[in-house]
Amino acid sequence: MELELKEQIREFLGQDNWEQALTLLSSRHPADIGSVIDELEPDYAYELFDHLELARQAKVLAYLSTSHQLSMVRRLNQHALARLFTEMNADERADLYQELPEDVQEILMPALAKAEREDLLRLAGYEEGTVGAIMTSEYATLPGHINARRAVERLRAQALNKETIYIAYVLDSERRLLGTITLAGLVIAPDDQKVGELIHRDTVSVNVHDPQSQAAKLIADYDLLAIPVVDDHEAMVGIVTHDDAMDVQDDLPPGI
Repeated sequence: MELELKEQIREFLGQDNWEQALTLLSSRHPADIGSVIDELEPDYAYELFDHLELARQAKVLAYLSTSHQLSMVRRLNQHALARLFTEMNADERADLYQELPEDVQEILMPALAKAEREDLLRLAGYEEGTVGAIMTSEYATLPGHINARRAVERLRAQALNKETIYIAYVLDSERRLLGTITLAGLVIAPDDQKVGELIHRDTVSVNVHDPQSQAAKLIADYDLLAIPVVDDHEAMVGIVTHDDAMDVQDDLPPGI
């Protein structure tokens, strides 16, 4: 099926039929689209990528080979490159940034908003193999003093920019982790009940400098959607998602 898809795409592109090619790919997973682009000639690969909507580009880019990722971003002007990076997930953005040549990094950074620039540099700065190198800063947080109704409203407002809102992390004023609460738990709670009264306090976490295998093991052992990451001062700095942890687990030697 994958071979047939690639042959059909090549045929449509050879006919300059971009509309039909995009229609064929519209329901496909970003990984499938990335696989197609990886095998196209450079000009066709870029043209197909360029015809995708921005949100789709951000997802597909993560599935391209490193050489094709660099080829794509080198063809983008500063504004387009910044828009693409802003649309990407924080952890994938940091991974790609580390692969960029210094001249492209220098073009990109001034075009990003200050908060995004600082977040990118922080995530990209963690040592390879540590939890910090695979965590994302896109997680939902809540204070403990608000009620359930307001908490649901806050999660709704955060939904578009977070990896998941099905679980939220309740933090104090110094970003120390107090516990977790699920969206389902908030929805069924009385509107006026405080978040702090609803949270699960026995939350498993990892340190940002722990090995990635530790996060993967805990996520598997406790069947977690994600695991919170704290720094040396116990302040929460990110999460490692189940998907990213399983990627780590797949790369480990048998028996670890």
